[in-house]
Amino acid sequence: MRSGAVDLSDLADRLAGLAAEFGVPSEGPPERVLAGLLERRSRARAEERDFATADGIRERLAGFGILVEDTADGVRWVRR
Repeated sequence: MRSGAVDLSDLADRLAGLAAEFGVPSEGPPERVLAGLLERRSRARAEERDFATADGIRERLAGFGILVEDTADGVRWVRR
């Protein structure tokens, strides 16, 4: 495992915890939880204009090794 990387079971736990903090369903596979977090972030940015929440989600995901990028085609993420 690379330095700073998170193993998959730990990542699932961390995503579930983050989801609970932001009122996103935390049950199910990590991909579903991540999708819910990204949707919450998008809603915070576009509809609510709550950039602190949007940035907080992005920053916390970056701490888990998930980089979120806003593109003209929508949100893109990669795991580093």
